[in-house]
Formats: sequence, structure tokens, C-alpha cells
Amino acid sequence: MSIRAGSAEDVAFRRIEGRLPVERVLKTAGSFCKVDRDEIMRRQRATLVRGLAARWLCIYSGLTQREVAKVLGLRTGAAISAQLRVLNARLASDEALSERVKIAEDRLNRHMR
Repeated sequence: MSIRAGSAEDVAFRRIEGRLPVERVLKTAGSFCKVDRDEIMRRQRATLVRGLAARWLCIYSGLTQREVAKVLGLRTGAAISAQLRVLNARLASDEALSERVKIAEDRLNRHMR
């Protein structure tokens, strides 16, 4: 049995209600890291802002990793997966950063309602 890219299975488990606009999520990530949108869009490896933008676009805008890759100017969802792995490792090793991210995510959650 083959699985078609872009099929209904890609979105089956995503939340439907209360999505935030992509631009709002990008603005929040930029504000959190004190950078402008151009810095978010600049291709760099293992940057905090791109990892956060990727994470938050998946969670709060309801995008797939493949869709996030297009928004951030990357070629594949695998590149987003790599960004998320680096971010998760960084959050696991930096308690202060993890706490700041949790606070920012609480704010984003309030905007979802």
C-alpha cells in the first residue's frame, strides 16, 4: 500500500479550531528572539528563531512540516524536522530558555481562544 503525499492522512490529527495567522506567529517568534522578519527568513542552521517559528507554525497555525518548509523558504519537511530536533535539544538543556518559551506559548494559547 502506498501513501500519497498531500493526502488526507497528513491533516487527520491536526487541530481544526482556532488557528493563528502565519504572519502573527512569525511576528511573535521574531519578537521573542528580538529579530525582524528578514532574519527569520534567512537560511541558517540551528537558529533559535527558525526553530521556534517552525514549532509554533505547526502548533498554532496548523501547518504541516512540509507547509512550514515552504513558508520559511526550505525545500522539504525534513529540514523542519531537523530544526525542531535542534530546538528540542536546546530546550532540554536550557531551563531558563524552556521557561521563557513556555510563557510565550501560554500567550499564544490565549490568542487561540
